[in-house]
Parts: sequence; structure tokens; C-alpha cells
Amino acid sequence: MITVVYALLWLFERPTDAPLIGYIGLILGVEAVQFMSWSLVLVTVLPFQETAFDGLDRQAIWHRRTALIGIVLAVLHNSLTWSGGSRSSLGSTLGSIGLYGLLALILWALISPTSRFARWRGPLGWLARIPYDSWRSAHRLTGVFVILAMAHGFFSNPPELRQSPLLNVAYLLICGVGVAAFLYRELLMRFFVPRSDYSVGAVQRPDARTLLVDLEPSGEPISFTPGQFVYVNFGSDGWHPHPFTVASGSSARRLQLAIRASGGDTRRLYDALRPGTQAVVAGPHGRFDYRRGGARQVWIAAGIGVTPFISWIRSAGFR
Repeated sequence: MITVVYALLWLFERPTDAPLIGYIGLILGVEAVQFMSWSLVLVTVLPFQETAFDGLDRQAIWHRRTALIGIVLAVLHNSLTWSGGSRSSLGSTLGSIGLYGLLALILWALISPTSRFARWRGPLGWLARIPYDSWRSAHRLTGVFVILAMAHGFFSNPPELRQSPLLNVAYLLICGVGVAAFLYRELLMRFFVPRSDYSVGAVQRPDARTLLVDLEPSGEPISFTPGQFVYVNFGSDGWHPHPFTVASGSSARRLQLAIRASGGDTRRLYDALRPGTQAVVAGPHGRFDYRRGGARQVWIAAGIGVTPFISWIRSAGFR
């Protein structure tokens, strides 16, 4: 709805001398900023968002979709835009840095160490093999590149449009939402997301890649619904979380996690984690709940995917 209203607003304010195709390119640019702003909003992990999207996993899917839509619109904008006879060199430079930076990050997000690209030789294969931690750190630059794209809009819009109070207010609101979401995520979220202190109790290694960890709460244990997952940071109070599904029953005081050693972090945990290690737990998250299904169900799971089913069974009173 906002996308349609926003486009109509810009069409309503179209100067009489603006060529239609070029002006549509301008509209695509401000819509690109809008979608990238929503993409930043969708990674703030606010409780109402998970409820609205029916799970953090689906919210993450929409984060990716809005980012892809935004970058496609930005590329089209770059090809079609009307400058109105006034093009700021600073605005063009900021726009180019923002566009190419976002293109690089999105390309990197579409490949992974487990994809077929990782078997390729050359730059693309090298990029795919870079560990997730490095990708995550670089991916935080997304907000910086979006802000550069926003600044491009301020500097590059023709004077006729900069003099429109209606368009200025609308553009400022869209940009303000995106910038606020980025700053909250990077600077403030760690202070608002509920976290609980735990310590590692028993550690089991039933096979060469599976780690079972029992966490003892330092205070009141978190309350969760069977099938949910939590973010856990082992070894420090820093904000470096990793998601793990809970395997314990909902009435148990201890929190048991089942971890598959499939990446750099989880392999290090498998090798080094010992009882007594401090842990910070945030959450819970997720909407994977069998009680939302029918009265008669067949459960099918394999590998580490059995974890939520174990929590369901234990919560129902079975062992």
C-alpha cells in the first residue's frame, strides 16, 4: 500500500517538463530506497514483527526479498533517471558507491560455502568459501550503503522536486525509518533484547559432529514453547549470537541444546566447549509448534532437524 501511494504521490508532483520515462526512473529510485529501508527494518528482531510474519525465519525471507526488489529498482533507476538538467557530481558519486556496494553484498549473500559456487575456481569460488563470520561482519555495511543511496537522492533530485514540501516530507520519513532501524540494530538492540545468563553444565559428544550442551541458569530460566530456538553466545558477554534449537522439555530448568558441527563456529564449539563456560542466551524465537496442526499428525525428521521434535516429546511427558 505504501509503495503504491508513494508512487502516486511522486506522479502527482511531476513537473510539466519532466519526460515520462525519465521521471519513472526517478520514482523507481525513491521506491528502491523505500524497499531497502524496509529491509533494514526487518532485521531489528522486534517482537511484533515475528508475530506479524509468523516466525523469525519468514521475517528473514522477507528481509531478503525486499533487499532484492530494492536493488533491482535501483539498477533500473540508474538506467532511466531524469536529471531535470541538474546533476550533482557529489550525488552521482554517492549513488554509485551505494549501488555497487549493495550489488556486491547481495551477490555475496546469494552464494555460500555449501553452494556449488564454492567448488568453482576464481574470484566467485573464493568469495563463496569465505567463512560466515566474515560475511556477517561485511554484511553490516548494508546500512551504510543504503544511507549513501539516501544521500544521493537528496543531492541529485532536480530543483523543482526539492522545492516540493510534500515530496521532501515523504522522502525524509522513508529515510528516517531506515536510518533509525540501522542505528537501532547496530548500537541499541543489544540493550533491549532480553538476555539471560547461563553456564555450561554437562557436555556430550554422541558422534563426530553432534554436540549436546546442558545450560544451567544463573537466575530465573527463560520460558519457551517447545520447537523454539534461542541465540547463544558462549564465553563472553559480547554480542556475537548463534541460533540453536532447544531440545529440552518446557518444564525443565536446564536448557539443552543440540548443535551440529557444520561451520567454523560450531566446529570450534565441538572441539573446545567445556563445563563451566559462561553463556548468554537471548530469545526464544520461532513459531514451529505442532499444536497448530491437525489432531492426527505424522512427524518426519532427520539429522539435527530432530531437535524440536525431541523438545515436543519431552514436553508431552515422554522420554
